Amino acid sequence: MSSSDGPLFELHLVRSYLPLFLLAWRACATVAVTRLLPAVLDDTPVFACLCFLAYFDAYAFRKDTLNRAVGFMLPAAFVGYTNLRGRQAWAEVDVECARLYMLAPYWAADVLWAASSSMLVAAVAFRVTVSLRVHVVAVLWAGLALCHVMLGCLRVLAWWEVLARVIWYYLSASVFFLCSLVLTGVDRNTHSFTAMHVNLHVLFVESYVLLGSVLVSLGVYAYLYWGIVAAAPPSRPAGPGPPPPELARRPGPTTQDDLLAQLRAAKAGAV
Repeated sequence: MSSSDGPLFELHLVRSYLPLFLLAWRACATVAVTRLLPAVLDDTPVFACLCFLAYFDAYAFRKDTLNRAVGFMLPAAFVGYTNLRGRQAWAEVDVECARLYMLAPYWAADVLWAASSSMLVAAVAFRVTVSLRVHVVAVLWAGLALCHVMLGCLRVLAWWEVLARVIWYYLSASVFFLCSLVLTGVDRNTHSFTAMHVNLHVLFVESYVLLGSVLVSLGVYAYLYWGIVAAAPPSRPAGPGPPPPELARRPGPTTQDDLLAQLRAAKAGAV
């Protein structure tokens, strides 16, 4: 097991949550860029600006383990630009999108993508061994993402929904990554690679499919949290309390005269 080069996450320290808030703030800024730039720029300059933004953000946080695990701002820029292109290309609902041969693979891809990701999250939390190569699974998830984007002509996400999905993605991916600090027998290199891919479906799948995935993730993270709290040693109450048993049983002088008497006896015995 390889050790993480980032700082440990302490639940009782407020500063431990600052990287999560910083991630959420940067994600909101990225979504805001994809919302505001199209009003003043064409499609190609918007794409170029997002590429530069994602590149320099990744360069600035290249040494941070958590940022590398969640993919920096690439997922937020990807879903923002994809939704922007969908709004431009699918302003009017195509009749072909309502046909069964389009609906069936579209919903099947979403359900398979979300279900497989949620199953892997639960397997890691409950220490269930899954005999799958995570890199192969990541390629399959990428194929399902392309299938969703190419067939996703039924509904374009509202900007508030894009923002909510992006925030939940970064929080879920961060918590999943930090689980490696409390779970035993986890290969942290593989776990770090999985953190982004296992949560990418949050940004794309339909709302009804996403709801089931969110409930599974909340249940898993709550289970891990209460497991950490239950395993923590109890803290001693503040203030004076009874002395430890070994000190309470230890005989000792109670007055100054007794102490002087013991000193004289010790001196006489030495002579």
